[in-house]
Amino acid sequence: MNYRDYFIRLTLAVYRVSELFPKDVSLKSQLRDSASKILSHLLFIFADNPISLNFSEKRILKEKILSEIEIVKNYLTTAQKESWVKVENLLVLKREYDKIKKLILRKEKEEELGEFISSRQKKILELLRKKGGLQISEIQTCFPISKRTLRRDLEELIEKKLIMRKGKGKASFYFLARK
Repeated sequence: MNYRDYFIRLTLAVYRVSELFPKDVSLKSQLRDSASKILSHLLFIFADNPISLNFSEKRILKEKILSEIEIVKNYLTTAQKESWVKVENLLVLKREYDKIKKLILRKEKEEELGEFISSRQKKILELLRKKGGLQISEIQTCFPISKRTLRRDLEELIEKKLIMRKGKGKASFYFLARK
């Protein structure tokens, strides 16, 4: 999944939905400001080549995102109560922001565990994050290691509840664990 495009599309969706608000309502600009703040912070955290931040700086930035998401959801609830837009649109936006919250919490957990997993396991997590889910043979094409070594890495990630396996044997399918 390309997070950058996903975050941008979500922010644009907020702009489109807020366009339906009455013209004299200040909530429109407040909602857009919060959505833009979330976008800029997310792009910073999920950048391909992020600027180095220490653990506490990352945590502060993530807390800001989580706080802004709650603000956005409150604005959307107000818009829903005022019947400014269709309920379905607002529910979809809320659901997508909840997904981002889960994504941030999972990323934080991975970073906390980061010192306890190998660099190869980190690369496996990143590969699964990008592709969604893969079989062991697909994962192995990215690493010059034996299937046995790769299986051990995958088993450790399963034990740490970072990934999940569906199926057995050659039909096993690995994907990121959901919170």
